[in-house]
Amino acid sequence: MSNWFWIGLAADIISGFLLDGVMLFAIDLFRAKAAFDSPFAKAFTIFSKAEYVIADFLISLLSGFFIFCWMLLLIVPGLIKSLSYSQAFFIYRDQLDKGERISYLQAITASRKLMDGHKAEYFVMSLSFIGWIFLFSIPLGIANVQNAPLLLKIICGLIAVVATVWFIAYYHLSFANFYKTLAAENSGETND
Repeated sequence: MSNWFWIGLAADIISGFLLDGVMLFAIDLFRAKAAFDSPFAKAFTIFSKAEYVIADFLISLLSGFFIFCWMLLLIVPGLIKSLSYSQAFFIYRDQLDKGERISYLQAITASRKLMDGHKAEYFVMSLSFIGWIFLFSIPLGIANVQNAPLLLKIICGLIAVVATVWFIAYYHLSFANFYKTLAAENSGETND
């Protein structure tokens, strides 16, 4: 394997942690537990406690293993379980912040219980972003046209970058709000 593989893998892992940190910050904003004074620094919230980083990694690893096992049956059960386990890290973080220690498997189980009756909502919400993805691919397609003028390529590339940054923020804020709403509705059911 080339060095680029390892660099790409490290970048994927770090960006995953940062995106989860953004979602933690967004959940705190929605709950009025944090101020919007330095949003860039708050994106690194996940690194404020080593337990957050370890939990994010291990819950992702365990969830991925369970989803893979479900996918061995058929693809649909694996997709359903990926929706069921989607809130596990946020539940773990909430319990940790309350001073209640739960295991990673308990967080996954709590996520499964929390998502009972809400998987279709989550799935439809995920599908609602497909149009945005197609829309943002148009400037990238124009930027990759071989005979297009350089200025047009640069402008389309910049539009795509700005649109993608906006979309990533919108996407993650939407799912953070989904969790906040779901957790507020079922506050007594997420504790094991």
